[in-house]
Amino acid sequence: MSGRSLKHFLWVFAVFSHTACFSPVKPPAESKYIVKATPAHVPKGPRRSVTVMVGLPGTSPVYNTRRMAYSMRPYEVAYFGLNQWAETPSNMLQPLLVSTLQRSQRYAAIIMPPFSGRYSYLLSTQILDFRQNYIRQPAVFELSLRIQLVNMSSGRVTGTKEINISQPIHGDTPYAGVYAANRATERALKEVAAFCASKIY
Repeated sequence: MSGRSLKHFLWVFAVFSHTACFSPVKPPAESKYIVKATPAHVPKGPRRSVTVMVGLPGTSPVYNTRRMAYSMRPYEVAYFGLNQWAETPSNMLQPLLVSTLQRSQRYAAIIMPPFSGRYSYLLSTQILDFRQNYIRQPAVFELSLRIQLVNMSSGRVTGTKEINISQPIHGDTPYAGVYAANRATERALKEVAAFCASKIY
């Protein structure tokens, strides 16, 4: 390549590079979302002198991730590429469980690990489903939890319950699914609070 041709090539390259830096078309940014909704009203009751430990919810590997899951076909789980949760579902749900039970004012204390003292009950939670389901029409956010209470004094299970919530998704965007996830969580937490109130004496 001659000196003149090389200079022309470098000039063209510089022009295109400069133009690309200031292009009005930008690649889509990655978005992170949270679940933080709790019931607007939690029924209150007489305070009991018990301490409840709220363990970190367990979950299957498919949902033990910040990636946002959805389904378009039966037996398939996919993930959004540029949209994800700010925390794993377990880490988002645990403080919401604590907050909801505290607001009921029924218990002396609601605690989370790490805690080395004694406590009266252990609330264990398993996340069974946590995804946007587009197989159903209209689409729904599916949230399924299995909860269990153990009396630590006797070592006995005082109750087990499975909660299944299908919250309609109003829209075809990931954010519409996020909104539905918050509403589903709110409904599930209300059921958890009612379950604990009926099983803790």
